[in-house]
Amino acid sequence: MSNHRGTTDHIGTLRQRVESEMLRTPSDYADPVASDSHKLLLELQAHQSELEAQNKVLNETIINLNLQIDELKSARAEFGLQSDIMNIMLEGVILVQAETGTILFANPRFERIFGYDSGELAGKDVSILNAPDNNSAEEVRNSIIGALIETGEWRGEIINIRKDGTRFWGSASAVILDSPIFGRTIVSVQADITERKQTKETLIKSEELFRSIANLSPDIISIISPDGTLLYNSPAALTLHGYTNEEMQGLNTLELIHPDDRAIIVSALNDVFATPAKTNTVQYRYRNKDNSYTWMECSASNQISSPAINGLVAISRSIEERKQMEEELRQAKIAADSANLAKSEFLANMSHEIRTPMNSIFLNVQLLQTTDLNGEQVESLDAISESSKDLLSLIDDILDLSKIEAGAIELEQQEFRIRQCIEDVVRTQVSQAQRKGLRIKVEIPDEIPDILIGDQLRIKQVILNFLGNAIKFTHVGGITVSVMITERIDSAVFVCISVKDTGIGIAPDAIKKIFEPFQQADTSTTRKFGGTGLGLTICIRLTELMGGKVWVESTEGEGSTFSAVVPLTINTPQDVTENQQRGR
Repeated sequence: MSNHRGTTDHIGTLRQRVESEMLRTPSDYADPVASDSHKLLLELQAHQSELEAQNKVLNETIINLNLQIDELKSARAEFGLQSDIMNIMLEGVILVQAETGTILFANPRFERIFGYDSGELAGKDVSILNAPDNNSAEEVRNSIIGALIETGEWRGEIINIRKDGTRFWGSASAVILDSPIFGRTIVSVQADITERKQTKETLIKSEELFRSIANLSPDIISIISPDGTLLYNSPAALTLHGYTNEEMQGLNTLELIHPDDRAIIVSALNDVFATPAKTNTVQYRYRNKDNSYTWMECSASNQISSPAINGLVAISRSIEERKQMEEELRQAKIAADSANLAKSEFLANMSHEIRTPMNSIFLNVQLLQTTDLNGEQVESLDAISESSKDLLSLIDDILDLSKIEAGAIELEQQEFRIRQCIEDVVRTQVSQAQRKGLRIKVEIPDEIPDILIGDQLRIKQVILNFLGNAIKFTHVGGITVSVMITERIDSAVFVCISVKDTGIGIAPDAIKKIFEPFQQADTSTTRKFGGTGLGLTICIRLTELMGGKVWVESTEGEGSTFSAVVPLTINTPQDVTENQQRGR
């Protein structure tokens, strides 16, 4: 503008000089000095042209300036709008001057991520936000800016540092733009991915742990899709079945199941897939590469809801040895049952064979006792008689036990009188009790029905054994036989028959043992009191056959109470009348 003003002043001076020259007469031009006026006129015309040219340039410059001012105003307005948009974005946004690395703008989200107050980051170097492990913050900044300048964009994950010094993982994407306001500007969007990183690291460690377990586990770990496709098999499967990983991958698991077991597997798979988190266990035969089959047991769990699996997780193991052992045990049981049956039949036959001569001996002894005998002969015959009775009792017990074990006992359901049944048993033992100075008491409440239906013979056998043992092991006091009803349902009653004594009692650790065959409370008992130890075993077996149970309550040195509960049926008065009429 100063040059334009100087040119105008100079032209004004020239104009005055021209006007004074024009007042001169033509004769004055004859003077050589007159040529100066002509020169001045030419100079004036030249400067006039220059002025017009400069004025044109000036006008164009003013127009361009006004356009730039309008563009700047528009850019500032646009940046204000963009700034408002960036302020409400969920991601952190930052603008950085490309050449200097100076932070120009950071939206509120970015400031919160890095822990800065509003506007606090503006004007600072962007390197204060980077916390790399190996390189310096400036090196990272220069590396990123260099890549941006070269390619125009950059994406990556970097370690950032907050204002308080804590570090976190960030995911950043950046582009470089030419801004009419800031020049070359880097626009970067960042997000805190620390939690995602930790989750990913945890997942990687979990996968590593899973693979370690899968690789080392003797059990087979498999993942099966809903359509039965085998997605994964642990190395144990390859070792056990002989296939390579490539051969098994993508197979339908049903193709390798024994045809006879496929229906079981399909049912189990449908059951598991139908219920989330459902677990099922099944046994089946799996085809090996050599076309042989291996017995397997598999526990499968529905993991369709897990995005990482989206299928069924199966843990399977070979049970071939177990199946072989089960078959061996089954065969052994068959053999044992057969041998036991043969033994029982043998004992039953032998008992019958022995009973016949023993009965003959017993009868002959009785005949001899009716003849004239001296004292020594009487004692010998008494000894033979007692020994014969003991041997016959032993044979009876063995025969009964053999029948029970062979399943040859048949229970009868006949009407009988419970009071008469007990009196019959007591009557057979009264003489033995009196010889020891013991009293026998029978307690049967009036509410106990007199006529019942059941196996009277087996009930008598149980009571007789209880009573015989009570007399044997009681020296002072007495014995009480009692009856009570423990439960009644319509015409069915559970009758409890108990025999209580004041004898030597049983030690707590010997109570279970006395119900085992050939066992008594201790070894000295057999020597002192005699007996085979079969009586209580027979009682408990007979009672269980009748649907009841036997137990004992005892205090050592004070006595014992043996009880048996058996289910019986009450006979109605109408049944009694009909039975009596049939009896007539």
